[in-house]
Amino acid sequence: MNLQILWTSIALQSLSEVFEYTFSEFGEHQLRKLTSQIYHTTHRIAAFPKLGRFEDEISEAMGVEYRSIQVINEISLLYTISDETIFIEFVKNARMDDATMLAKLSE
Repeated sequence: MNLQILWTSIALQSLSEVFEYTFSEFGEHQLRKLTSQIYHTTHRIAAFPKLGRFEDEISEAMGVEYRSIQVINEISLLYTISDETIFIEFVKNARMDDATMLAKLSE
């Protein structure tokens, strides 16, 4: 059973920031590699929605069950599951703390 994947506007904005940083610091080859890894990760959670780690603090603060899955060491996807859809809510860089991410999610 594959669920539909939808990206929120906040997730797309954070994804764009990650892509810009990756390209400027590491070049096109690493950007393509990261893009491929994100693609494969989203397909894995579409097939296995509960694969990601349950995020206690964020879920409690936002009132919705949030999960995260690591794409690479520095990047993870934060997502929610609703009926037959997975919403990618945010693309998190490992250097970002949860308070900053919560502030962005609450905008």
